[in-house]
Amino acid sequence: MKLYYICECCQQLLSEIEMDEVDSLTPQGRQDIISMNQGISEIYINSLCAECINALGLEGQEGYY
Repeated sequence: MKLYYICECCQQLLSEIEMDEVDSLTPQGRQDIISMNQGISEIYINSLCAECINALGLEGQEGYY
């Protein structure tokens, strides 16, 4: 199964990972940040890239670097 980390602000691909199983989030967490395409075993995880974190003024806040 492939996991794609995508910036939810600018849609930039941040990372791509191949995994056998994904089970590290709560059901609510999955619903909030993950969309799945089960037909082709792909999972898209919304995140933010460094540029968008800076542009949104989130740098240095808890949960952001």
